[in-house]
Amino acid sequence: MRVVPAEKGLVLHVLCYFDEQDQFFICRCLDLDVIGCGKTAEEADAEMRENVEAHIQYAIDHDLDIYRPADKGFWDLFYKAAGSTLKGKEHPHEARSLALAV
Repeated sequence: MRVVPAEKGLVLHVLCYFDEQDQFFICRCLDLDVIGCGKTAEEADAEMRENVEAHIQYAIDHDLDIYRPADKGFWDLFYKAAGSTLKGKEHPHEARSLALAV
């Protein structure tokens, strides 16, 4: 599996943020409710990508549904962060897209 332009693959929604209590970054793929954690946002993103790939491969291997959406609260944060970005405002969460070739 490789990352590709959005128009050529599966597009997933990702919410990234810094967890103040535990002092690490979290990237959560909202469509699959899969996370990655790290000391940096890049580490969290890389781990999340690996976990997304493993989740999808497991679902395919076991004939399971790939989608397992995160709780509504995370989706609300995603859309607030996306809206803030479009308006040029600061937000403690970052909304991202992840495009995968499948």
